[in-house]
Amino acid sequence: MSGAGRELPDVEREVLDRTAHLDLDQRAMAIVSNVFRASTAIRRHMEGRVLAESGLSWTAFVALWCLWIWGEMESRDLAAAVGITKPTATGVVSTLERRGLAARRRSPDDGRMVRVALTAVQPRGVGPGRRPVVRRTGGPGRRAPLPPPIVRVRLEAPPSG
Repeated sequence: MSGAGRELPDVEREVLDRTAHLDLDQRAMAIVSNVFRASTAIRRHMEGRVLAESGLSWTAFVALWCLWIWGEMESRDLAAAVGITKPTATGVVSTLERRGLAARRRSPDDGRMVRVALTAVQPRGVGPGRRPVVRRTGGPGRRAPLPPPIVRVRLEAPPSG
């Protein structure tokens, strides 16, 4: 049975009971677990309440946000910035294109590369009384720096020795 709908202390106790015999840093595991739960709660809130009216998924929102912050970028760099695969980015960008929020073009430097940018379209917002989520910044051809690398955390037993 999953932890959905159960009280947090119960879930934490069950995790501790299940992993107590393992040589793990329980404090680090609790921190990672709490970060995961917090990020899941934020995503659910954004999708269910903030983005629902606009019909944007969390992934589409993050893609728009990355394009807004860093400007036009190669599709592979957008995928990396959003944390999705290149094929998933293709689908997300196709959806954004159909809605008139993003556009693709071939790179002038390398015709095999595709660049993605926001369009001049500015959604009025994603809910009543909210300010626009997307605005075009910069100009075509502006090289977009990537965000700092995502920190990956692995839980593992310390080396024996």
